[in-house]
Parts: sequence; structure tokens; C-alpha cells
Amino acid sequence: MSCKDSTNYIATWYEAESEQQRALISKHTNDLATFRETLNRRLANAAKINDN
Repeated sequence: MSCKDSTNYIATWYEAESEQQRALISKHTNDLATFRETLNRRLANAAKINDN
């Protein structure tokens, strides 16, 4: 573990991973918005069924 600390491995890995995720989110913003709308609609429909 001291090797990871001395090389700042965790912070470096975290930043690299975060950068890749931000790039993918930016690239697929419309797809993600459509997915969220569909998910919200499905959840609303399921809630209606469960309320009856």
C-alpha cells in the first residue's frame, strides 16, 4: 500500500477514470437523456400499477 501512496496511484487512477467517464457522458448526452426519460416513464407506469 505504501507504493500506491508514494506514487499517488489512487488519485491518478481516479482522475484518469473520471476523465474517461466525463468524455463518454459528453459523447452520449442525447442517448443518456433518452434512457432517463424511458426509465422515468417505466417507473411511473410501474407505480400506477402498484397503486391499484
